[in-house]
Amino acid sequence: MLPTAWPVFDSLPLVTPTIGHSFRVGFTTVSAIVTEVCEAICRHMEHIYLPTENIWKKCAEEFENRWGFPNCIGSVDGKHVTIKRPNNSGSNYWCHLHKYSIVPTFGHCWPGL
Repeated sequence: MLPTAWPVFDSLPLVTPTIGHSFRVGFTTVSAIVTEVCEAICRHMEHIYLPTENIWKKCAEEFENRWGFPNCIGSVDGKHVTIKRPNNSGSNYWCHLHKYSIVPTFGHCWPGL
């Protein structure tokens, strides 16, 4: 079972339509998948480290104080890295910057976690 302060569920109604439209799947399906993935992460990571509800709240409070984003404990960003077009890739790596690129994703969790 997920902690009551699990942050994903607070924003699930906002995320569901966006993911649903992006992948052309129903909102109920997205909701079920996100819930299942979060529960699996908690179940398999619990023995490693699962923060308490107080730690989640403290991290969210610190993140909001510093960056002005409520109910957030971290951030994710990406950067376009120019690459040589892979063979037989068509337009898969073509981006709006008029070059071939990949976007590695970087995550940052608040230091309290």
